[in-house]
Formats: sequence, structure tokens, C-alpha cells
Amino acid sequence: MNVVGVVMAGGNSSRMGRDKALVSLGEHTLLDIAVNKLKSLPLHDVQVSRNKSEEGFIQDVIPNKGPLSSIHAACLKNPQYDLLFLPVDLPLVSADLLMKLVETGTNSNQHVSVAQNNLPLFLKNTDETVVILENQLNQTQNFSMMRFFDSVNIKHIPCKNQDELININSPDDLQKAQLLL
Repeated sequence: MNVVGVVMAGGNSSRMGRDKALVSLGEHTLLDIAVNKLKSLPLHDVQVSRNKSEEGFIQDVIPNKGPLSSIHAACLKNPQYDLLFLPVDLPLVSADLLMKLVETGTNSNQHVSVAQNNLPLFLKNTDETVVILENQLNQTQNFSMMRFFDSVNIKHIPCKNQDELININSPDDLQKAQLLL
């Protein structure tokens, strides 16, 4: 498959009070859960976007501008591949839903997100997409995913089980997710 999976694990984790990627849910860290979920799919590769100086992580080219910086850096690193972005704080999302994102995006030749959520996201990695990202990151102060979505043609697919889209941003969210395991 001509798609690279990217785990987005570069946030500040301010509401969690510690690095979310290293928080455990069950027997695994959120980072391990996300990486393993993407590796279960028939993707070309799985990479991690994480603004740590450790080798092997995708680093933001235009830093400190949120998830769009991560998306932009992954596009530049993988110009010949479309991308499936999975944030580290969505550990309950199913591999089936992620695969549906990829299949829908590949078959319709467009960007795809789930319901009205920003992430996870299947992104057609085109020169036009990169230009739109760079313009938004360099020429505005609005780094929101919604503004990006307004600039591109995004298709939304439904999600039957809304529990899959629970974000783990705080210790309370973590407790709720543990109850759903």
C-alpha cells in the first residue's frame, strides 16, 4: 500500500501533567498502542512524529504550531506516499476504522477524517497540500485543523462507536478509557 502511518506524539501534554505518549493504558504505553495499531495495517511504513531530539522521530520543520506542523513535516519526509495520521491520545480507535479511512481516501482520491473530528486523518500528500500547509503555517496566526480543512476538500466518514474517538488528555480521561478496555 502506498500509505505511511504516522503516530502524532509531539504535543505538550499540559492537561495530563506528563508526556502522554509514555502514559500506560493497560500493559502498554499510549505510544506503543498507536504504533502497534498502525503496524497491524497493510501500510508501507509506520513513523512517529515526536519533537524529541532522539533519532528516528519526525521533527517539525516549522515548530510550535500544533498538529499542522507535524502533518507538514511528515508530508515533506514522505513526498511519494499518502499519510494516515493517528494521534497518540486515541488508543481506543479500531484498526478497522483506520483501514476504512485509508480505503475511502484511496478510492475517492481525497482527504478523509472521521465524523466531524480532525484526527485520525487520511491525507493525500500532494504538492498542493504542502503549499496549503506552508501558507497556513507561515502566513497566518491560525494553525487550526479546521482552517486547514476549510482550505482542502475533506470527506468525512461515520463512526458507529463514538467510544473509539475518546481522547486521553487528562488523568480523568485515562480512567474512563481504562473502564472501556
